[in-house]
Amino acid sequence: MSHLTRLMDSFTNDTRIKMIKTLASHGTMTVTELSKELNITLVMASAQLSILAKLGLVDSVREGKYVNYFLSNHTLRDKVVTYNFDGIEVRIKI
Repeated sequence: MSHLTRLMDSFTNDTRIKMIKTLASHGTMTVTELSKELNITLVMASAQLSILAKLGLVDSVREGKYVNYFLSNHTLRDKVVTYNFDGIEVRIKI
C-alpha cells in the first residue's frame, strides 16, 4: 500500500480526524489530554497517535516525563491543513 493510500485511509477514521482537528485548535497536547478531550481510552489515543505519527501527520517532543504531540509538516490557514507529500498536496478543511 502506498504512502498516499495509507494517508487517505487515515482520514476515514473519525477518531483520527477528531485528533487532527483537536491538535489544530490546541497546538500541543499530551496523550492524556487528548484522551480526555475526545473521551477515549489512553490505549486508543496512543494507538491512533502512533498511526498518525507513522504517516508523518503528527510529531512529538518529550518534556520531562510528558510527551507533547502536535501537527507536523503542515500549514494551517483558514482552518485548512495542507500537507505536501512527494509533491502531492493534500488539503483538509477542519
